[in-house]
Parts: sequence; structure tokens; C-alpha cells
Amino acid sequence: MNPLSFVSDTYERDARLIPTLIVLASPIFIATVLATEEVKLLNSLLLVGVISGVILLLKSVVRERGRNLEKSLWQEWGGMPSMQRLRFSDDTFDVEDTTAFHQILRDLAPHIHLPSSASELENPDQADQAYRRASTWILDNTRDIKKFPLVFKENVSYGFRRNLLAARNIGLVLNAATFVSLCAFVYISSSNASSLQEILSRVTTREWLCVTWLSIHSLMLATIVRRDWVQAAANAFSVQLIRSLNSLKRAQ
Repeated sequence: MNPLSFVSDTYERDARLIPTLIVLASPIFIATVLATEEVKLLNSLLLVGVISGVILLLKSVVRERGRNLEKSLWQEWGGMPSMQRLRFSDDTFDVEDTTAFHQILRDLAPHIHLPSSASELENPDQADQAYRRASTWILDNTRDIKKFPLVFKENVSYGFRRNLLAARNIGLVLNAATFVSLCAFVYISSSNASSLQEILSRVTTREWLCVTWLSIHSLMLATIVRRDWVQAAANAFSVQLIRSLNSLKRAQ
């Protein structure tokens, strides 16, 4: 894969690369803040190479963890969100809209046999199989970014949140390790200090800045990046995906 695609490809950049950078933000930030000018000058190229390699590796890990997380999220939510939106029992759309969407699917994808409201009630598992096939068909037919920009936008938003949640614990572990390393650095630098108060008095402004960054970054990962935060994006994506049936109908 072309490494430049991580920047030029919107989905690669926003849904995979940016979550990776957020996870790695603390070690990179603190290494940059605490490095001396001499170290920055002598090791800049080496650091760029190492960081780039770590980003590429972790991006691949984030991608796989995101896919694995998605399976458990769908199970927890009661199935693929777009599949749920096609159910008559789902209250996202009213019955008239759901019926209209079903009719569009019957016209555009007659090979998919959608159930009636009564059939869905009698055999929900069989109905979900049909809705899953229909969801896949809609997704396959709305991949044109220029024709379906809103679908793509919501897909990117969902991918970003899902992947960041999948990598959240990695970020928290890295933050904890970075904090321990920072404490060790401060302790070693103040090895001749006679008390904790004296050690704290020697902590520099840059080191306090690093502690503040770690606290804020960890708090944001722990409180904002949650399963319900991902679910909100997943629901928005599923709604936009189903609504795209109207555009598919007009394009015929």
C-alpha cells in the first residue's frame, strides 16, 4: 500500500491514521517537550523514522482491533445498525417510511426477498438475514463518494469513533507507562534531594506541562471515548445509508 494514501485517502486518514495518532499523542508530545535542542537536532531523522514505523504498525493493529470490536458492538446493540433500521419493529423511521424503503429494495434488488411485517414478527431471525443482505447491497451500491457524500461522511465518523474506542486501552496503558517514566526521570534528576518536597520543588515547568497533558489526555480517552459515543455515530451512519435508497431510486 502506498504510504501517502494514509494522508491522501480520506477514510485511511480520518478513520485509521488519526485514531492512531491520538493514541500515540502522549509519548510523542512528551518526548518532544523534554528533548534538548542537541537531541532534537542529532536524532530528528531517526525519531521520524522510528515514529513513522510505530504509527504504521499501530495503525494496522487499530484497524484489526476495530473490526473485532465491531462484532461485539453489533451483538450488544442487537445486530448491524443498518439491518435494524430495516425492521418494522425499529422505531427510527415510521411504518410508512419503512414500507417505502422495502418497496424500493424490492424494485432495485428483487433477488432479496424482504419479509412483511407479519413475517418479521413470526420469524425474526429469517427476517434479519434478509435485512443483512439488503444492508450489504445498499452499502455496495453507495460507495461512490461523489454521489453519496453524506453516506461517506457518516461512515468515516463511525470508523473514527469505532477505531479510537478499539485503541483506547492502548492509549491509557501508554499514558500510564509514560507517567511512570516521567516520574523516574524526575526522581533520577533529583537523586540528591533529601525529601519529596524538595523533589517537587525541582520539577520544571516543562515537566508539569507533561503531567497536565497526560491527565487531560487520559481523562478525555476515559470519559469521551465510550461505547455509546460509537453507537451514536453508528446509528447516524445507518440512517443515512437507508435514506440513500431514495437517491438510488431516482438514479434508476
